Amino acid sequence: MIKPKYQNSKSFLGKTHLILALLGIIPFLLVTYLFVYENIDLTDKVILFSALALFSILTGFSLMRRSADQLVNLSRETGMVEAGVKSEPVHISADQEIHDIANHFNCVASKLQDTQNDIKEQSIQLMLYARDISQSYIRTKEEELRSRLSRYVGEHLVEKLISSKNGVFLRMKEEM
Repeated sequence: MIKPKYQNSKSFLGKTHLILALLGIIPFLLVTYLFVYENIDLTDKVILFSALALFSILTGFSLMRRSADQLVNLSRETGMVEAGVKSEPVHISADQEIHDIANHFNCVASKLQDTQNDIKEQSIQLMLYARDISQSYIRTKEEELRSRLSRYVGEHLVEKLISSKNGVFLRMKEEM
């Protein structure tokens, strides 16, 4: 199995690392830099830090929201397949991991469809076998009955009894 590469910026994991950097590390590194190396007064520092923190949080939130929307879209698409509303494979434009999940889902759905078709074919084959066995059993019973009756009754009468109204007379005799 090929290991997927989920470390790039188009993957969910890559975006999560970027979001954590935006939300946590970058603003604090910048504030530290400004306090140590720049000579600006406290109000400028607070305003700059607040603007940078707000920008980082909003950017991180928008990236997380986009990834969450992709998960919701994937869930909606697979739910439509499950409900039978949609039968074609799931195609989704999303992060690499979500795209891989959709591909794996399509593969499993395809295998399930193939298995269902195989089961249908086998059940039809079993029904045909059951019909053949039933007909064979009936023929065997008729041959056995012919053999027994032909000992006591003429061949012509045996045929007439067996063929009369699909053997109603003989079935009534067997029940007695």
